[in-house]
Amino acid sequence: MKSLALAPASFEKEIYIVLNGPCESTKQVLAEFRLPYLECEPTSPAAARNLALKTVRGKWICFLDDDVEVPKNYFEKAQIVLEKNPDIFGGPDRTFPNARGFETAIGIALQSPLATASTRARHGGSKGAEIIEANEKDLILCNLWMKRSLFSIEGHLFPEGFFRNEENVLLFQLRKKKILYSSELFVFHHRKTSIHAFSKAVARSGYFRALSFTRIPSSWSLDFFIPSMFLIYCLGFSQIRTGVYLSPAVLYGALNGGMAVLISIRNKKLHLAPLISIYQLWITWMYGAGFLLGALVGCLEIFSSWRRDQPQPWHFEKDPYSK
Repeated sequence: MKSLALAPASFEKEIYIVLNGPCESTKQVLAEFRLPYLECEPTSPAAARNLALKTVRGKWICFLDDDVEVPKNYFEKAQIVLEKNPDIFGGPDRTFPNARGFETAIGIALQSPLATASTRARHGGSKGAEIIEANEKDLILCNLWMKRSLFSIEGHLFPEGFFRNEENVLLFQLRKKKILYSSELFVFHHRKTSIHAFSKAVARSGYFRALSFTRIPSSWSLDFFIPSMFLIYCLGFSQIRTGVYLSPAVLYGALNGGMAVLISIRNKKLHLAPLISIYQLWITWMYGAGFLLGALVGCLEIFSSWRRDQPQPWHFEKDPYSK
């Protein structure tokens, strides 16, 4: 909030805050900054955002998370993209420069094509410095700009049953709009501070990505299946130990190590290369596990809806990765 207040803009801006569930410490901070907020009962992030959309008045909506900070030139960079007349645009999230080693290594691993493949641009992976056309794989919800008319006039909403990847579902539905990506329009984003929290977040991403494919089959993409296929292959080590079977693992090990060194040098953090190589593998495993579970649940729900001759549900009562 402080970074938003300090970042100058050539246009009028208003801050809209949704308090998703009661939190007295957050209320105290908001009172200190004299910021109004809208409080709701605990619900999915998508439902909370849809609630906020009812009160937003501006032409553009910039979605930010509560654990991000914007650089001082953030709105200056946004103005440059706005001059391209997009309908939707955004940029990556970056790890804070003063983050601890664990967070920094995680942030670098998220840039790796071995870990996040075609979605690595969300975290500052290679996309170049130019403003380019993009799709849902390139944009991230903690740094996303959308025209208000997409919601107020066209009636689009975030799918409220999704506790992760809800922007991907919405952006896929809006794929014919003019969508742009700027690597210079970044925010600083806190990473998870424990391997447990990080693993749960990655698995949740895989779960809801698979679930979105069962809801919108036309949105599927082969690269999202690879982590689960690789996980199944690794699990097969306990049963199959022939040289031919092990050869892909040897190849992956070489690629993993080489990529860890390459991206650690690019980020000037060569000493973190061993950690990055581990996290690249861990991200693949956790995403693959979540994807397999999501695919199973989605297929079971489709089968159940066919038997009952009912439409597929979009609402889910509970996040499978909640406590």
